[in-house]
Amino acid sequence: MTQCGPDCVGLICEDYYYRDQSDISESERVFTNYDHPMSLEHDLLTRHLRELKAGNTVELPQYDYVHHTRSDKTVTMTPKSLLVVEGILLFTNAELRKEMDCLIFVDTPPDICLIRRIRRDMKERGRTFESVIEQYERTVRSMYFAHIEPSKKHADIIVPSWEDNIVAIGVLIAKLHNNIARHTHTHTRTHTRRHTCAEDRLAFLVMRRTGRQPETSRVTPLRHSYPQVSLYLYLWFL
Repeated sequence: MTQCGPDCVGLICEDYYYRDQSDISESERVFTNYDHPMSLEHDLLTRHLRELKAGNTVELPQYDYVHHTRSDKTVTMTPKSLLVVEGILLFTNAELRKEMDCLIFVDTPPDICLIRRIRRDMKERGRTFESVIEQYERTVRSMYFAHIEPSKKHADIIVPSWEDNIVAIGVLIAKLHNNIARHTHTHTRTHTRRHTCAEDRLAFLVMRRTGRQPETSRVTPLRHSYPQVSLYLYLWFL
């Protein structure tokens, strides 16, 4: 995503949409069950996705993890060729699922999830080790089995762990390749604008970064030539 640039690929985190809690005290906010779907404003996320798909700009909310409420700041998001939405409770909302072309569930072992949560919350969110463990025992584990685990039945692709799973990543990349090609062919290859962000441009960026494959040339139906490398190199980029 970084190599492709902000004009091509966008990332929206489900965590941005935690509900505003400015109407209650900070001492009360720590008891909110942040691992229940109702803790998130999925309706707002759904509206934002529809706006982006319609070609409109939206203001993404931001969340203050230290004070457990929505920040006054927002981040402007413009329409993208490829939009990635990440979060653990996305599949629990039927309307939200309808807005997504490809649903991917990364099935990571619970012990790895806990280790990552401890590292993330202590390093990025100002939490103590004790508070992370207390929350895990109070809500995180039970909500996983109540909501997250059952929701994976909605996934188009279930990836059993992510690291070193070359076959699963290859299947995923092929799916993304087809989606990008279908949605970007018309508006990225015209007589006046060269191919700037479609599927083979991604592969070219990977090749340039890794130097693993020589560049070849491909000609579009409009007689435009652009670099191309093998699709499987995407996995090194992602």
